[in-house]
This record gives sequence, structure tokens and C-alpha cells, in this order.
Amino acid sequence: DDDSLVFTLSAPQGIENYFSETVAQVALEATRPAPFPMTVRVRSRNNGGALAGLDYAAVDFEVAAPPPGQARPYYTTFPVRILSDRVSEGFEKLRLIMDPPLIGKVSGPVEMTIQDSYNTVIQPMLSVATVIEPVEGPVVQAVEFMLEVAFDQDIEFTTSVDAGGTAAAGTDFTLPAGKLTLKAGETRLRVPLSILSDALDEPIEEFALRITADPARSFFTSSAKVIVLDATVSGLTADVYTNAAQGTSLVADGQNGNPAGARGNDPSPPPGDYKITGQPSWGAVDMKADGTFTATPGVNVTGPVSFAVQVVTIPFNRFLDSTTAWKYLHPLNGISPAVANPDFPSTWATAAFDDSAWAGAVGTLAYGGFAIPVTRDTVILPTPPEGKRYTDYFRTVFQSDAAVTVPLTLQLYCDDGAVIYVNGIERGRVVTTTSTTFATAADTYTMVTGGSQNDAQEAALKTVVLGEVPLKAGANLLAISLHNLSNTSSDLGLRLVSLETGVVSDPVPVTIQFDDAHVPPVGAADSYICPQNTEFLSSDRFGVGVLDNDGLISPSGQPYDPILEVTASSVSVGTLRLVGNTGHF
Repeated sequence: DDDSLVFTLSAPQGIENYFSETVAQVALEATRPAPFPMTVRVRSRNNGGALAGLDYAAVDFEVAAPPPGQARPYYTTFPVRILSDRVSEGFEKLRLIMDPPLIGKVSGPVEMTIQDSYNTVIQPMLSVATVIEPVEGPVVQAVEFMLEVAFDQDIEFTTSVDAGGTAAAGTDFTLPAGKLTLKAGETRLRVPLSILSDALDEPIEEFALRITADPARSFFTSSAKVIVLDATVSGLTADVYTNAAQGTSLVADGQNGNPAGARGNDPSPPPGDYKITGQPSWGAVDMKADGTFTATPGVNVTGPVSFAVQVVTIPFNRFLDSTTAWKYLHPLNGISPAVANPDFPSTWATAAFDDSAWAGAVGTLAYGGFAIPVTRDTVILPTPPEGKRYTDYFRTVFQSDAAVTVPLTLQLYCDDGAVIYVNGIERGRVVTTTSTTFATAADTYTMVTGGSQNDAQEAALKTVVLGEVPLKAGANLLAISLHNLSNTSSDLGLRLVSLETGVVSDPVPVTIQFDDAHVPPVGAADSYICPQNTEFLSSDRFGVGVLDNDGLISPSGQPYDPILEVTASSVSVGTLRLVGNTGHF
């Protein structure tokens, strides 16, 4: 044995990303090179709160020692994968130990710290929340906020109103008295508002509702724009339906006379098509153009719940939606396409441009931590090397029945900024403020200025009014260039929600009363497969938890109503740890 050869471990701090894995490089250092090729076995131990398979991937490696002849410094490295458990716990620790090597000695165990990300954001469930002013008396309605991750302790919030706004506290609404508590393990905070009737005909009023945590967590503050819809709007009338059974669909096809649905009791409805302003968080509404609709809530919804309808007073057309098929160019080398093709900047957004060599995909396209609402159709793009992250290009075709000039509105999520073209002509921008001219130098085709977006801004739906746009009969081209703030930006992403035309009336409330008696849900059985008995199984690898098939969790991954506690009655063998309150483990 050669006591002059001593091996030590140097473990850096690992950073947990709430939405993806990270990797920490650990160094195996030696006092001198090994006399011949050899390895040192390194293993992990759950000695400080961090759990293998939940917080990090278990370590059991044969690490090559610094070989004979290696120059200083004498070390090699190996990776430790840091996993996301979607729970904010400050920090956790694990230990790394080495087995005695064939020759030489090893130092004692090394403690490695896994630090939670500091970028936790709380945001409204919807960027604009809508409440309904009752005809008489106060009605309690809720605005919901959502944390990116759950916490391992209760957090108290206070409510307030930002300056500005046309709705007045005490006249149009009152805030809840006292503090609201977000329970440990939960990600959704419901703020009950008492909406008052002022007997005035004011179609729309609004205010900004803010929630703020205690000073120790001062970065947990967020505001939501709340729109108060009046109970009556000229020519249109509010609707109230009753449905006594939870988890069943309400078909509004004959409850309000003839014609049926939301139009049935409107004294003088303007000509046009009915649509809802946004899907409610408690389920889904299928609204038909004639005002009839089907509302399908979750099994745990209680009433009253509300949404709003609007009338599109010219022929409405949604040309594109979130299932749009894209052709896209995703440069990985940090070089503007204009270097190889000088005509690229002036031609890529036109119908004549040949995009047959571009890749194709449907839905959301992103890399990094693009903080939009979770979708199952997200296409994960490869992340370019740091210093080479600039611009992506997207093209898609939509059809028009005739050559016509119409007002177009586009809704999307994007990070950091986008420029929007229709048939080769720029029609709108999001965030970007500088020239669209592309130079040949690689670093000049980043176009976003004025600061990058945070996660809450990325998660906010953006509406871009494109103005009066002439369309051709047949195929038309929508093109979007997506731009980073800098060539080291950590993420980039695009999700189109809609491209549509129509002039829209004021919103009109629709209220559905549900039975307040909760019906105990009946869960469906779940089955997971773990290929080896030495592996740790996380339900996140499958994308769904044990509650997803029980009618309790919405397609976005959030409970329809707050789930206070999820427990496991027994575990036959091994260890089970539940994560949060949505059935993940």
C-alpha cells in the first residue's frame, strides 16, 4: 500500500431546477497520479434529508483515477444528477463516500448540498380574472393564484388593491378579512371576494388584486387584473342555470326558450356568433355560435361558478389554434441565416420562400424553463451552446374562403420576444423594440431590448391586435420570428393560442349553480411499471399522478377544487413519498 497516494472528493453545491434535471460535477482529486490505470468506487448515502430517486439520482460509480503521467492538477470528474421534486425545501444534503481502493487511501465522507432554485414565482391562474356583479345583494366569488412549486410549510398572505382601477373597494367589492393561508404541499391559493351590487349600469369595471406574503418571503407578491362585469348589458341579458349533479354535463339546448341557450332570453341580441371569453378553471365549456353550449365541470365543483359570453358582430373565423402545425428553423451554431443567404431577412416570411428543408412540429416549441401553462404536446428543442442562443423562425399556412380585408387578433405565449408577419408584411410585435434589419454578424440578430421576461410574464397570455389585414383567397402565411434578449438566455419558447377575426361585443355573465353537497369521488385503479428493483420510481416520469384519471385533476395538472390532503393507506414494501396534493409520488 502506498500512503502517499490519497484520494479526496470535492463536492460542489447542486441547484435544483423545479422543471428539469440539472447536473453537478464532482471532482475526484489525488495527491499524485495512480501508478497504473485504476478506479475508485464512489457511492451516495441519504444522510442529510435528500433522497435518492426523488432529489438526486443514486451514485454508485467506478471513477477513473488520475492516470499515470497526468500533469497537475491530479483530478477527474463525474456527474451527479439533481432531480426536481417540485417542493421548495430550502436545501437538502447527501453524503458521498469512497470504498478503499486497490492502492492508496481515501478521505472521509463528503457532504453535498442541494439548494432549491431562488426563482419561484407566484402568479394568477388566469392573467385576467372575471367576476360577476349580482343584480342584488353580495355574492362571494374567488380569484385564484398558483405557485410554481409547493412549499414544505404554511405561508400566510395578505390581500390589497393596487392604485388605479375603476372598481371601488366597499362599493363594488370587499376583500377578505384577515390573512389567507397557503397550506404546506399546496400550489393554489383561492382569494374569496365579496362582489357587491351598486344598482348602476356600468358594463365593465376593473381593479388589480394583490397578494403579498410575510416580509421574510417578500419576493412572493403577485397581482391579478380583476374585471367586474355588470349584471346587465344593453341588448343582452345574463343567464342563470341550475345543475344539481357534480361531474355531469349541463346541456343548455332548451332551458331558456326558443332560441335556446345564452341567446334565448336576450331581448335584442345583435347579429353575430356567441363565444366564451375563456375556459373556466373548473372544467370546460363548448359554446356554439347560436348560444347553445355544454358545460362539463369536475366532480368536485360546487356552485355558483361563472364565465362570460360575447357576441362577435361580424362573421367570426378562428384561422389557427394551439394545434397549429409549424415549419421551423432552430439554429444551433449562433450564426444568422443571413450569412449563408443574404436574401433570407426579406424572404423567409413570404409564401414564395422554400421551407421544405425546415423541421416540422405541432403545438408548443421550447427549450429551457419556458414558464407557460403545462401542455402535453410541448416539443423540446435542443438547447444551443451558451453564447449562441439568438433567434428561431416559424411558418404556418392558414386558409381564407375569399379575398377579404379583416381585423386579425393573435394570442400567444412567448419568451423573450416575437415579431409577427402575415403574407410577408410585419403586423405586430411582442416586447421587441429595435430594427428588424438583419446584419451579417452573428450577434446582431438578437432583437429584444429593455429587459427579459420573468416567469410570471412568460406565463401571461399576450394578445396582439394586428389591425386590418388583407387576406388572399386560399392559402395565407403566418410567420413568427422568436428572439432572445441575449446569447446566454436560458430559455426560448412559443405557443400560439389563436389567430382569429371578428368584432366582439361587451361580455355578458353566465352563472351555473351546482349542488353544494360534495359527492365523494370514486378513484380508478393505477398501474406503473418499474423495470428493476434497484430503481426509484417517480410518477413525474409518466407525466401523471394517481389522481389524474379520477376526475379530480384538470388537463393543466391542477385540481378542480382544492385537495386538502392526499395520503397512502399502506405500502406493501419499500418506501413511498407523496409530493404535494395532486397525486404525484
